[in-house]
Amino acid sequence: DMKKSTREHDQKCAEQVAKLTQIASEDLDLEQVLFASCEPMVEKFCKPALKSEDEGKVLGCLINHKNEQEMDEKCQAGVLHFQIISMTDYKLGFAFFKSCKKDIQMYCHDKAAQQSKPQIVHCLSERIRDAVLSESSHDISDVCRSQVNFELLSESEDVRLRPEIIRACALDIKVHCGDTKPGAGRIEECLKEKKDDLSNKCAGVLFEDIEIEADNPTVDYFLVKACKPVIHAHCGHAANMKNVMPCLIEQIGNDLMSKECRMAVKARQMMGAENIKLNPQLSKACHLDIQKVCPAEFGEMKQLVSELKADMNSEKGALF
Repeated sequence: DMKKSTREHDQKCAEQVAKLTQIASEDLDLEQVLFASCEPMVEKFCKPALKSEDEGKVLGCLINHKNEQEMDEKCQAGVLHFQIISMTDYKLGFAFFKSCKKDIQMYCHDKAAQQSKPQIVHCLSERIRDAVLSESSHDISDVCRSQVNFELLSESEDVRLRPEIIRACALDIKVHCGDTKPGAGRIEECLKEKKDDLSNKCAGVLFEDIEIEADNPTVDYFLVKACKPVIHAHCGHAANMKNVMPCLIEQIGNDLMSKECRMAVKARQMMGAENIKLNPQLSKACHLDIQKVCPAEFGEMKQLVSELKADMNSEKGALF
């Protein structure tokens, strides 16, 4: 009948659109609008990627440089649009699909059926984190682990790439972060600042992100961006490790550290003191023994939270 025929045509059309979008993500030349907007930016930021045989790297390079001051607004908007499209179906993100196809089939096939890229990324991320915490060998391939890190960092940059946060936190964002411009990790950082005032649903979803970033600060976009000069100058040895936070805490009085970076470091230090799950090194070593065996030290940790709050309140001016 007509309804059945329409559904069949709609399905065929959707499949063709998905196929063309996947091809376009692999070959930037086929995404004419994006390429026209971004050609000068590709020349400026991504010449090595353009010369490589893997043209999917060009889009990845543009994502990495999306928030540079010299980035053209039209190109930035085009890159964001492409990121949003690829969220709905992980196969549309060519680099991710290519790097993690086998790992997805092996370990996240149930999530793959739903096609949601953020859900699959977080499934793989949990698998990686579990291997680290249990000190067992990784079953997720090296190339996929690297791509998952890239995807987590990209998601951390803009809540518009995080549908679960948008669903859970729409009202909270409107109430607490309505004047905050999306992008560059600003909305999520604003939510972190207001975490005590958020709805339970929003706070729960946000905590999952904070926990991932505490385990691996290199996917914390706002922290990495704000502290880039200090990380490069003093924490380069820890840039791909979990030692970035201890290094940044050591450098808190360094002249290279901007106010934005200092506030971000103190905020994460405070969250780690408030909740042991956000202090992975201590959590891994001590688990549930801290309050039982070290009540005095636990009291000192609570005192540290108060001191950090006082320090942050004394900082003049708002970041957003």
